[in-house]
Amino acid sequence: MHFFSCPTNITAKFRAVLHRAIQTGLREGADDIQINGALQLQIGWMHIHGKNVPALGRVSDPDDILTSVLVEDSQIQPDTYQVMPSYYLSDTRQMSGGIDVYSLPPKGWYSPLQSLR
Repeated sequence: MHFFSCPTNITAKFRAVLHRAIQTGLREGADDIQINGALQLQIGWMHIHGKNVPALGRVSDPDDILTSVLVEDSQIQPDTYQVMPSYYLSDTRQMSGGIDVYSLPPKGWYSPLQSLR
């Protein structure tokens, strides 16, 4: 079980809304970052990352890729939207922000991770 988990039906509903929103944004050209990514790529599959974005020109781990879309002639093809089933909505790396959970702020400082001490 993951550090932070939701009931399956809530997670499935959230995933559906999340992917619908991303695909609609790609179709409407709402995200300059993805548009610029397509301009740089020119042709091929462009991965959209939810967390842990890789170094320029590198492909990240499959569990860090939220979705992929085909780019042709520097244009995003939103109908080719492919969900990456191995993407985790939340995991211990994300919850701890990549920090050592034992180096949290002193007591009295509010943190959702405070209960891990």
